[in-house]
Amino acid sequence: MKRIIEIIDRLAQGFTGATLCRAEDGRAYVVKTRRRAGSNAVISEWIGGRIGLAMGLPIPAIELLALDKNAAGYLIHPDVEALAEAPSFGSCFVESVVEFSAELNDRVPNHLRARILFFDWWI
Repeated sequence: MKRIIEIIDRLAQGFTGATLCRAEDGRAYVVKTRRRAGSNAVISEWIGGRIGLAMGLPIPAIELLALDKNAAGYLIHPDVEALAEAPSFGSCFVESVVEFSAELNDRVPNHLRARILFFDWWI
């Protein structure tokens, strides 16, 4: 599990109330907490992410993250308490990533579309 060292911002996209954070490895992560997204959602994200990576899908790296409880006492941010309740799910933030949609079909090779469809159906 990696430590969160910086809370950057709350993200507006999505319904899980994700927070953009920086971890000790220097990378930024989109972090979903049990408090805001729910335990089942965090577990599902982790399992789905591991399956997607095992299938070779082009998804960002995932990590379990935690905010050090001692450091949390020095931070002023609305998500501090939720982030201190480890573990949280984090996917590496990639600036240019877009959600897959039907408009992208012609740009994605058939073999990858088939894997994405199978993954989506299975999950």
